[in-house]
Amino acid sequence: MNRTMLAMTVASLLPHASHLYAQETSIDETMVVTANRFEQSVNSTLAPVVVVTKEDIQSTQAKSIEEVLRRLPGIQVSSNGGYGQLASIYTRGTESDHTLILVNGVRVSSATAGLTAISSLPLNGVERIEYVRGPRTAVYGSDAIGGVINIITSYTGDETELWVESGSDNYQKYAVNTANQIGENGWAKASVNREKTAGFSATNENSSSFDPDNDGYDHTDLLLELGVQSTDELSFKWNTNYTEGDIEFDSGEQNQKLLSSSIVGAYKTDSLSSEVILAASRDQSSYIGSSDNYETNRQSVAWQNSYQINAELLMLGGVDWVNDDVSESTTAFAKTSRSNLGLYTSGLYSKDKMQAEMSLRIDDNEQYGDYTTWQVGSGYRFTSIYRLSVMAGTAFKAPTFNDLYYPASKWGDSANPDLTPEESLNYEIALDVTPSIGDFRIAFYQNEISDLISVSGSTGKNENIAKAEIKGLELVGEFTTGALFHSASIDVMDTENKDTGKELARRSKYSAKWNVSYTYYDWNFDLSYLYRGENFDDAANNTRLDGYSLVDFATHYYITDSLIARGKIANLFDEDYETSYGYNTQERSYFVGLNYKF
Repeated sequence: MNRTMLAMTVASLLPHASHLYAQETSIDETMVVTANRFEQSVNSTLAPVVVVTKEDIQSTQAKSIEEVLRRLPGIQVSSNGGYGQLASIYTRGTESDHTLILVNGVRVSSATAGLTAISSLPLNGVERIEYVRGPRTAVYGSDAIGGVINIITSYTGDETELWVESGSDNYQKYAVNTANQIGENGWAKASVNREKTAGFSATNENSSSFDPDNDGYDHTDLLLELGVQSTDELSFKWNTNYTEGDIEFDSGEQNQKLLSSSIVGAYKTDSLSSEVILAASRDQSSYIGSSDNYETNRQSVAWQNSYQINAELLMLGGVDWVNDDVSESTTAFAKTSRSNLGLYTSGLYSKDKMQAEMSLRIDDNEQYGDYTTWQVGSGYRFTSIYRLSVMAGTAFKAPTFNDLYYPASKWGDSANPDLTPEESLNYEIALDVTPSIGDFRIAFYQNEISDLISVSGSTGKNENIAKAEIKGLELVGEFTTGALFHSASIDVMDTENKDTGKELARRSKYSAKWNVSYTYYDWNFDLSYLYRGENFDDAANNTRLDGYSLVDFATHYYITDSLIARGKIANLFDEDYETSYGYNTQERSYFVGLNYKF
């Protein structure tokens, strides 16, 4: 098999690279795998999907996954300081642990805290990020109440890159990425990245732990992948992603280690696609100078299949098993492991102007028993330009080991082993408009979340007592005006704690994002604008955070076909703002670098 044939075969098995901001690429050609766990074009799924490619990341010169995500529609990010610090993602107003985070389809999160250390996930080696808005529990199981984010590093073709970069706060980056064909039927990819910064003070005088010293971040990450195309139908690949970093904060220093690894065997014909995925991941947080260590070790097995019955009907189905183990943590949890077995099936129908989707999933968890979720959707294309779609679905979030078993000797006595999952019911109606100049979507959604876990005022225990309602309006567009390409979104959202009548903490009612790209010969310019309205930092709505606007400017210049000079000014107008009360954000900052490709 020659190089071209190998690239075409690999591309048929992996997510296709596509440039979200590229004028020459139609959205109809963009392929995604995250919406329904199989490869399909964006216009064949009813769920709203955003694809951010490596080219997008390099053009905007984002320094972290967090920085990429905060520019996407429906996402608001709150951070406890600067580089590497704890960051919370609120997708369509849901809780910070209601978004499922995947790396190459593998769950990466702490089973004790329930969150993913998103600030520690590396950007180096990332080929694309797929982001699905709306519930996806009927496909993936627990956690996907607000949406799914899949960070994909899989091989997409031969290339070697060298990076050198420096910037404000003594920021330094050195990276090597290489991907190559091995023989006629194999491929390999490797990435090594080293980043460090002196940082800035994570807290300010509004924090009880305020210390004006700088809080630095120092981390290294490694990515490896090996694959072989055994026959025209059968392929195998192995990949692993590892990152380790030291994060300073005012009251100490944390060492964060993240590991995800998987072996994938794929069989694909014109009508049948079948994958077996064996995966393992680890999330470890330890505190320097302390014996505290929190560690989640997760093993999973998945078998997922799709079969094209005829030109109109595609059936999907699969089974996945996950086991979480926290026995390596220093905290003495009453139970240290639990497993979950999930079975799901989906049907996708498309004929003429009509589309329909239906999914059903049953999860059997040894801690909280059986749980069934569903989702349905239908779309009708009135003309080649207009499509109206309606969707509905249920979702749930399993309680964490901290919720269930955290010992009273460590922090209060709120643990409750009788907790049940948090539940949600979501509705959405959307109009997609695709004129010649771009793609636009207007959507209204309502999410009713019940049995939220909260500490009871009468018992002092975690109880399934809280309820929330979220209503939102989204306007999203990608379009061209002359030589400029635009990606823009406006979110209007109303959140309410139904028990208190208060707004949900750290959710702004109004937010907007706008990115514009312009290319002139060997120059490329990117201008990004983000507005986030005022919001409350606490559930009682006593502490108000002011709204703010951020502008970033980035440019790169092709010195030669292989050598690229890059520069960026972040927070161009030196906005003074907080996303979490008592925590600082970065002032105006400057970055320059060289990128060599061959």
